[in-house]
Amino acid sequence: PSAPPLVLVAEDDETMREYMVELLSRNGMKVEGVTDGQQAVAFVREHNPDIVMLDIMMPNLDGLDSCRLIKGITQEDFLPVILLTAKTDIDSRVVGLRIGADDYICKPFDDRELLARVSSLLRIKRMHDHVNYSKSKLQSLAIKDELTGLYNYRYLKSRINEEFKRAERYRDPMAC
Repeated sequence: PSAPPLVLVAEDDETMREYMVELLSRNGMKVEGVTDGQQAVAFVREHNPDIVMLDIMMPNLDGLDSCRLIKGITQEDFLPVILLTAKTDIDSRVVGLRIGADDYICKPFDDRELLARVSSLLRIKRMHDHVNYSKSKLQSLAIKDELTGLYNYRYLKSRINEEFKRAERYRDPMAC
């Protein structure tokens, strides 16, 4: 059995934060709660969560700026971010999605909807992680012998071309 997904909830309202932590924990997730955007960004850097839930209105660093920073930190990987807010207007949602959020939930929310959206994004993250793992495995198999782990002829051929071009560009001698 795999480890439960790590969920970060950044919410300045203590009652709402505790409610969300309890709800997600009861549904088999490991949940950490923080009170502002700065703590959320620091947590992402240190712990690599599976999904982040950010309240838009928080002290120090709001949810939109936190989302922007988190998406910048995790460019190589897919880290789903859900924005939470009491604002229900379309403009707020569009701004949130444009800066990189993967979903948007208006408060008050239905527990079933929140759990369904979190589960859906976790499923997409698992698939994305699997594709990245498969891609790196295939890249390794393309240049290394599976049995010995040594570089193969294809790798040698590409490196010789690169080194030849470099030697030509800098007028360095080259020998094989």
